[in-house]
Amino acid sequence: MIPHLKKPVNDTFIFELIIPSLPGFGYSDGSNKPKCQTPHVAHILKNLMKRLGHEKFYVHGSDWGGIVANNMATLFPKNVLGFHSNFCISLRYISIVKLILGSLYPRIIVSYEFESKLYPLRSLLRFYFAESGYLHIQGTKPDTIGISLENSPEGLLAFMLEKLSVGTNKNNVHVDNAGLDKFDKTLLMDIIMFYYWFPKSATTSGRFYAENLNVDAFRYGLHK
Repeated sequence: MIPHLKKPVNDTFIFELIIPSLPGFGYSDGSNKPKCQTPHVAHILKNLMKRLGHEKFYVHGSDWGGIVANNMATLFPKNVLGFHSNFCISLRYISIVKLILGSLYPRIIVSYEFESKLYPLRSLLRFYFAESGYLHIQGTKPDTIGISLENSPEGLLAFMLEKLSVGTNKNNVHVDNAGLDKFDKTLLMDIIMFYYWFPKSATTSGRFYAENLNVDAFRYGLHK
């Protein structure tokens, strides 16, 4: 998205892009306080924008960034002019109930053109069960997996390529080379080396999962 946003629009204006890493990811230090959850990061990034001289701004996010951007739009509506995400998700209990009810009659939850993305529910759950092992270990034992990945380039490469493959297209589990032949290998190595290997961020980024995937976070409705 970055090259497109950098191009002038009708020669009248251009976006100024602020692209931070979340705490614990890339070269951003991990939090030195426990329970650093997405609403806290939303507050940090809002303060960052104010320090840079921006009282009002647009936000975009994906994955954890999508949840943080959602929190920013919810908590600071006077500052956020617009919110865009490719990671629209709700983990509230009522949302889960609605998802289950939709398995009886999908059209009450989703339009026909998107029905296959959610239903049949057994296929969706089977995929999540098979592909969410990383989520469980990072959400419960982040230091164990983090230290392992920070000390083994081969282990980090295997871990990241597997997630980049299935995370970009779930059908890659059925194709030769896991669909990795479609990627620019230099770009893949840049992502892995500069975002995880050089800064040694596997542990701190894993801890962010543990802080957010727990009973307290769901009890207080932090993921909406």
